Amino acid sequence: IYTTGFADRNYDKGRFAPYVIEDGHTIPSRLDDEMQRKVIAVAESAIRALGIDSGPAKGDLTVTPSGRVVVFEMACRTSGGRFCSDMVPLATGVSILKPLIQMAVGDPVDTADLAPRFQRAAAQRFFWPRPGTVTGITSWHASDGEGVHDIVIGLAVGDTVRQPKCHADRAGYVIASAKTRQEAIVRAERAVAEVKIETAEVNQGRIDSQISTV
Repeated sequence: IYTTGFADRNYDKGRFAPYVIEDGHTIPSRLDDEMQRKVIAVAESAIRALGIDSGPAKGDLTVTPSGRVVVFEMACRTSGGRFCSDMVPLATGVSILKPLIQMAVGDPVDTADLAPRFQRAAAQRFFWPRPGTVTGITSWHASDGEGVHDIVIGLAVGDTVRQPKCHADRAGYVIASAKTRQEAIVRAERAVAEVKIETAEVNQGRIDSQISTV
């Protein structure tokens, strides 16, 4: 079993209460090496327990305050949200999809391709505009900012923004990279803040306009 990606999911405590919704993820993890090895060992135990003996496996785990590692998802697939296609290659140079394609067509896999080529950082953050009808979007192009890999906005003027209750309610995302974890986070969050998504909502017969950022 080769671990090719290890990220911290970002949860803003209380922001989406009572719903638990992720707001992106960050590589590398802030966990120390010893705890990362513990998490990987538990993940590998879950993989074996499910009988996954070929192909990808993707898990979500949490570390309790007492240091216990708990698995709450293990799936025989790659991680979504461009984690495999963009986040991991930006942070480590590892192309997770290449060996999976080779396996799918019966070609041999060179395990050297699974080893990190460098150590950088990458962060993804989502857009969460206020509920209402979208009245305007001022986009900010990826080429305008150093380290911003991509910006995707999944809204258009006239679309309806719902009160977030699940991950599917996010309105787009930013992917950024840098030399350090904190720098990657700053770049991603700055890009999110500079995209203005204007919404309007009907409130007691009148329309209230507002500009939504993070």
